[in-house]
Amino acid sequence: MPNVIIYDSAWGLATHLYLRASEKVPIAPFEGRLAEPTESNIELAKCGQLKVSLPWLNTKKTVPDLNGHPVTGSSDHYVLYDRFHEANTKNCKDVLRKLTLVPQLAGRVNSQVAEQLFAKMKKKTTS
Repeated sequence: MPNVIIYDSAWGLATHLYLRASEKVPIAPFEGRLAEPTESNIELAKCGQLKVSLPWLNTKKTVPDLNGHPVTGSSDHYVLYDRFHEANTKNCKDVLRKLTLVPQLAGRVNSQVAEQLFAKMKKKTTS
């Protein structure tokens, strides 16, 4: 499983995975959020002042985690919203699922291209 999943309904996917495999929580830490959902972290994220560095996205961990991903060496798994769907949730904790909180991902993921591809695919299958 990839370390970072970017999805339109991140909360729903994280909840689904958690409910299906609660004895071996596949989405961790923080239920797939980037930080512990404390009031302080939520406020910092809302103000754009929280940054969560995931350096193993650029350089594999020198000492991999137990059961770490073969490319990154990390066993952490996050489910994040793309920038077009960040407002899909009413849960204030999910501000901690914003892609822009991760310096290694901010500005590097173009989810608009994926949205356009899926729209074209849908158009072809329905015509």
